[in-house]
Amino acid sequence: MQPEQTPSFPSGPEIPSTAANYSGQNAQVNDTHQQQSDKPHKSKRKIIVALIVAIAIVVIVPSIIATIHANEINAAIGLADNFVQDVSSGKSNDAYTLSAPVLKQSTSLNDFTNDVQLLDAHLTSKPQKTEWTTVSQSGNPSEIQVDFTASGTNGTSNIKVTLYRINGNWQVVGFNFSGL
Repeated sequence: MQPEQTPSFPSGPEIPSTAANYSGQNAQVNDTHQQQSDKPHKSKRKIIVALIVAIAIVVIVPSIIATIHANEINAAIGLADNFVQDVSSGKSNDAYTLSAPVLKQSTSLNDFTNDVQLLDAHLTSKPQKTEWTTVSQSGNPSEIQVDFTASGTNGTSNIKVTLYRINGNWQVVGFNFSGL
């Protein structure tokens, strides 16, 4: 018995199967459809990101600027408060230390101490802040005046402290009092 042989056919160009050809076209069609459907999603994402950035600029940036501005004002008011508390407690050396060079040039420590003693002798209560006003340059406060009132032997005394921002720091450049 002879072994059975399988028939052989001449080889020629391969013909792709219809199923393989069909799935390849379908995949290409699906890819094109996917690319087209991603375009609206990508543009929507860009719009959403742009809106978030715009909101951040409109809301957050002014908030930061307002916070910086408030911190600047609070620093000046705090300095004025320390100055007035030193003056009203008779601590002329401490108050003089908080003064700007321009005040020290126009008023000696001895004259300043005499003024502090005069005010301290007159006051019968601790001074309280009543108001403050600012003068701004380029959106930043450059001068602040802080007003205080206190009871005195002749009624209400008013104390006004003027501060300038010099080299980025608040300094007392003047003070006056009335109602003695």
